[in-house]
Amino acid sequence: MNTHHSIFAALALASIALSSSNTSAQVCGNPPTNVLIRSSVCGGPVRISWTNPTGVGTVNPIVWRSPTRNFSDASLIYITGSGGPTTYADTPPTSGVNYYYWVGGNVFGCGTAPPAQSQSLPMVGPVAAGAFSLGNFPPPVPYPVCNGLILDWQPIHDATSIRIFRIADSISVGQTIATLAGSATTYTDTAAVGGNRYIYGLLFTGACGSSTFSTSLTTVRPGPWAAPTGVSRSIVVGQTTTLTVDNAFDPSASPMVPFPTSITWSRNGVPITDNARISGSRTEFLTIRNARTDDAGTYQVTLVSSCDGASTVVPVVLSVTETCRADYDQNGSVAVIDILDFLNAWFAGCP
Repeated sequence: MNTHHSIFAALALASIALSSSNTSAQVCGNPPTNVLIRSSVCGGPVRISWTNPTGVGTVNPIVWRSPTRNFSDASLIYITGSGGPTTYADTPPTSGVNYYYWVGGNVFGCGTAPPAQSQSLPMVGPVAAGAFSLGNFPPPVPYPVCNGLILDWQPIHDATSIRIFRIADSISVGQTIATLAGSATTYTDTAAVGGNRYIYGLLFTGACGSSTFSTSLTTVRPGPWAAPTGVSRSIVVGQTTTLTVDNAFDPSASPMVPFPTSITWSRNGVPITDNARISGSRTEFLTIRNARTDDAGTYQVTLVSSCDGASTVVPVVLSVTETCRADYDQNGSVAVIDILDFLNAWFAGCP
């Protein structure tokens, strides 16, 4: 897409000392005017043109480029000789970035009188410096929801259309499930079966061609899906343990996807509440400190689905065994040191 920007503001730079043969004061010159910026098309150069002033001394046109609106970030990219050309074709360093350009000039013929230094720099931009490299675009990010899966991706510069593909885990051919406008950045797939495994991909098309197939990094499952299973524990008296539930499909995922609206723990039908030894009774992780033999048993964690409100009860078994009481320091063997440790505790009033 071509855009045209005109700049008529004058720019005068600091004076440049003249030779001893040119010391008489003269009327200062002016920088170039009528600056036009023609934006890059399909990776081509940004074309810059201007009009050199006449009858005001010698002007050496200069072009600066910046990735921001601040001239302090600009780089000098082009300087001509005396009475130089009136055009310049610039290939920006990064495709798809909006650059800003300034055109000025070293003005000679001003004698010892410096030109004005307070005038504003004429700004041109933003200018789209070429089409994005569509083939290297990052994959979409999937988010399972109650009615399927949401795909999220970064906005693509200069895209005219987006095709969304879905590949079943056991099939190698992608199926087009939607074609969207190039400005789209999200899509909800409600047709995929909850819990099934899929690979998603995007294909961007623009005036300069099409991208390569951009897939999600891994296979994903649209929601909802739930396969919670209890993780049993076996410990000895005095230890600390954490009871939890895993997802049988994916142990790194939550026990339900999307995450359940509520989680409660109970034992023998009696709800558990947090106290000095027990915490996490309303989370997927129940922690028991300084375990006792009466902590052993079958615990139940109740998960309430955030999609349909259905409850799922999962049993989690905890075994607590008592170690040999004569092994006072609990190092796995009975020795004289166990007697000494016990006596020390006895005389300290802590048998």
